[in-house]
Amino acid sequence: MAVGPAGAGKTTLLAALGLTEGRVRKTEMVTFSAFAIDTPGELLDNPRLYHAILMNATKARVVLFLADGTRDSRYPPGLARSIRAPVLGVVTKSDEATAEGVRRAREVLLRAGAREVRRCSSVTGEGLREMKERIEELLEEGCSR
Repeated sequence: MAVGPAGAGKTTLLAALGLTEGRVRKTEMVTFSAFAIDTPGELLDNPRLYHAILMNATKARVVLFLADGTRDSRYPPGLARSIRAPVLGVVTKSDEATAEGVRRAREVLLRAGAREVRRCSSVTGEGLREMKERIEELLEEGCSR
């Protein structure tokens, strides 16, 4: 499941990881595919909609919290504590982000409760292979419990 503010690159990342198919476009509602749950950014942008994130996270085996490294992102502190699946933080657009932008995004994701934070670029492919491997490891860990 991918969660993040509007424009953070959730749909693009899921496509780059090979978890969804089809044209990348604005996600208007929670979208389920065979291997992923894609959420609209408005769920995170509006505190009255946080319950929709939590409700859909019950169906996820891994949750990705995304933060765009090129602009400020906000997450409620400790949001991950309400999610049963492992939460992996992802700083997106690392090909465009400054070191300070990556640092700020990482800090936001850790405050939100991400277990660990990775960085990637869906455009250049930086970090995608490692991210896919880490997601697979988390899925295997979940199966062995």
